[in-house]
Amino acid sequence: MHQIFTSLKGLISGHVPGREPAPDYKIDPENTRVYVRFAGKLAAADSERYANALRKEPSFEPGWSEIVDLRAVEQIDISPDQSIALADTFDPFSLSSRRAFVVANDQQRHAARMQQVLRSPSKTIGIFETLNEAEQGIRTPIHRTALASAQVLPFPSPPPTSPRSRS
Repeated sequence: MHQIFTSLKGLISGHVPGREPAPDYKIDPENTRVYVRFAGKLAAADSERYANALRKEPSFEPGWSEIVDLRAVEQIDISPDQSIALADTFDPFSLSSRRAFVVANDQQRHAARMQQVLRSPSKTIGIFETLNEAEQGIRTPIHRTALASAQVLPFPSPPPTSPRSRS
């Protein structure tokens, strides 16, 4: 009886028992951007499903920007090893892609920061508290400081010694 009730409940809510829910994302080819929203419990498998779904989309390009909305995530169940695997293996975006994570609490911020550290050597990933800030962050050009050669600064001169101390 419980199995039947669970199956009916799943069908009514849109979740087919035995099948994982599809990731909630939207591709915006006009703005070369992808929006994704995660909710409830976020596990590594959810991110993998999303990455695999994007790769199958004929209109998706790895160089596009992405906005990841984590504000509805209540629990994050991704280990450090899984975070590394997601960044190194599953992430469908290029390292030069502009990315924005929208967060509402410290747990979400920590997960976003982990991806920022693992995938953003050129500072292309930002963490924001609102969707508007994230949109602005994606549109704002990255200001790269020119790599300057090392400067050798002179050491301060020692204070002059008084004539009396030379005796």
